[in-house]
Amino acid sequence: MTAIRLYELRVTTLAWLMAGMALSTAAFVSSLPIWLMVAITALGATLLWRSWHGRPPPRLGFLRMLLLSAVAIGLFWATGRLGVGLDGASPLFVSFLWFKLLELHGPRDVMRTCFLSLFLVTAQLLVAQSLAQSLYAAASSLAILGVLVHLHVVGPMGAGADGQPLRSMARSMRTAAIIVAQALPFVAVMFILIPRPDLSPGIDQNNAASGVTDSLDPGAIAEVAKNTQTAFRVEFTGGRAPSPLDCYWRGVVLWHTDGNTWDRRSQSPRGPDIDAGIAGQFTVTASSAEHVSYAVAMQPHRRRWLYTLDCPTAIVRGTGLKDVALKAGVVMEQRTEEILDPLVYQAESDLGASAHDWDGGSERDDHRFPYYVLPPARVDPRIRDLARRFRATATHDGVLDGGQAIAAALDWFRAEKFIYTLAPGEMGPNATATFLFEKKRGFCGHYASAFSLLMRLANLPSRVVIGYYGGEINAVGGFMTIRHSNAHAWSEVWIDGSGWRRVDATEAAVAVDDLGNVIPAESQADRRAFSSSNHDNTWLGRRLKAMRDRWDYIEAKWDRWALGYDAETLDGLLKRFGIDGWGGIGIFALLVACCALLLGAVVLGMRRRRRARDPAVTLFGAFCQRLARVGVERSASEGPVDFARRASERVPDHADRIARITESYIGARYSGEHALKRE
Repeated sequence: MTAIRLYELRVTTLAWLMAGMALSTAAFVSSLPIWLMVAITALGATLLWRSWHGRPPPRLGFLRMLLLSAVAIGLFWATGRLGVGLDGASPLFVSFLWFKLLELHGPRDVMRTCFLSLFLVTAQLLVAQSLAQSLYAAASSLAILGVLVHLHVVGPMGAGADGQPLRSMARSMRTAAIIVAQALPFVAVMFILIPRPDLSPGIDQNNAASGVTDSLDPGAIAEVAKNTQTAFRVEFTGGRAPSPLDCYWRGVVLWHTDGNTWDRRSQSPRGPDIDAGIAGQFTVTASSAEHVSYAVAMQPHRRRWLYTLDCPTAIVRGTGLKDVALKAGVVMEQRTEEILDPLVYQAESDLGASAHDWDGGSERDDHRFPYYVLPPARVDPRIRDLARRFRATATHDGVLDGGQAIAAALDWFRAEKFIYTLAPGEMGPNATATFLFEKKRGFCGHYASAFSLLMRLANLPSRVVIGYYGGEINAVGGFMTIRHSNAHAWSEVWIDGSGWRRVDATEAAVAVDDLGNVIPAESQADRRAFSSSNHDNTWLGRRLKAMRDRWDYIEAKWDRWALGYDAETLDGLLKRFGIDGWGGIGIFALLVACCALLLGAVVLGMRRRRRARDPAVTLFGAFCQRLARVGVERSASEGPVDFARRASERVPDHADRIARITESYIGARYSGEHALKRE
């Protein structure tokens, strides 16, 4: 019988290894250049083809591998893909991982490849830890662990004594799953007693960007609204949840404009910069205002601001929050750090209240006044004329009535029959004038930008607020899900004596459904205007929505209890059991004790399995003892294939016999064929 081939992978084993590598690489596909993905695919296909036809993989020496690495680094540098941070380093790491397939000279090289793949899986969890990504990482790790088990037990060319490689791989996966199951109790104990650390410092997280930025290009927000991914979830804790129609989720406030776009310059209005827990002093609450308490589970978005229900009065507490303050525009922000990790925080708001972070337009020497009334240097004359009309209509005895000016502008939008659509077409360099006088079609960004500019030209202080509107009530959990498709922009206009009045100019052109999704009032046949938030009421659509609600519910629980688990949550848990005074040393002792108990349970289970030991194991043990008498001892960590190779080298006269016994043992142990005999 032919001796066992040791350093040549069977095509099925090689394909399995590549599948594990592909799973670990797929999480970074968005940061990989196209040419690298093409090169990886070509390399994998070539190696599989050679293995299928019985040809060994090409062997590149040290100098050739060094040259190949230098070429890869040069290509990354030339295409701007070489940098610091996870996104900058991942293409280079991925390329070196796949280059490893060209130097699989032995079992150790295969194991290194598996370990590098596992490292890449771990790296993806530094970017995000959502339920879907965590499950994907677990599946990838299980596949790679299955390769390691297969190589350790069966060997690189092993297919089992029955010659069925797929069946042998299934058994290896089962063994890998058992190993993972044995590790899960240890993971659970360490998760409970060791709060989740901050994994984000120094890591570039472009994948976390939501698209809602601190500038408003009216057409750009329409692209954000096509994204149906979850931005954050809200659970109302203070009683009745408000209707989605009443929910304006305040994000960032913009005050500078060039006539077409809005932003907030680094030199911002010197508004409040106070502790977020006492923000209520900067709101004016009407007698009809409704006080609302709620918990927000927010996904990372690489900005500093938090989303709060308009108008916020306080941030009570939060998991992962760092130095939160109330900033200009009544915006809750972290003073220094961007939000790079999922976080959970509790907030309070007064529905019906108005922001009052400015002393008023009547004080013309106020240091904040120019920021909110300063018009752009160049404005289309038609826009100026229209603003003068609104000002003239609302001026009586030389006094400008801000409320009347707002009403006149909204009446004009209605009379001109503006249409709401996600696809208004190109507006050109003079976008606002084109929207107002030619296209008369646009998304919320067009309406908010144009309306705020008209009010400013009418000598009324104004600004733009970007955030989200509405939300979707989850039928399973009762919480509200706010998706990027709910992205919205609206205006705020200063009214003397009342503060900032929210004006949603899209209401002059559109209607809304019961979930807060905008629907064109004048052109309901234009499905493009609300296709991203349209709800299919067919049987299949209802079933799909029910499935999505269940998944959202599970994911919400994951965000709340897994990603939101921190030291404060641990303290509450320890207090419930009366051991909150143990301190760090006591918690460490508890951790060690729990792990020791679990380890004892695992060892006890393994001993019970040994009592019902397979006869093949007993016979193979006797075979190993006979070899030990001639100086070939098997180490505890040495698999049967590696031991057979070493024994054949030490006792070459019996190499064929050693190979037959080893193959018989593998077949009897892992294929159910009890073919092992005393030889």
